[in-house]
Amino acid sequence: MTTAEQQASRMMKMRKICGYGAAIAVTPYLLIKIAWTFGFFIPTVTYFAML
Repeated sequence: MTTAEQQASRMMKMRKICGYGAAIAVTPYLLIKIAWTFGFFIPTVTYFAML
């Protein structure tokens, strides 16, 4: 492999690792957002107890 190919390969590996890191970092936010959104549409027992 040439130096350019080695650098491209190294960058692809780094890009993949950074992509996984970003996905792991965003997952809790996404799950909280989904739960919060469905909380508006699906009433809970606590909601009925306040009525």
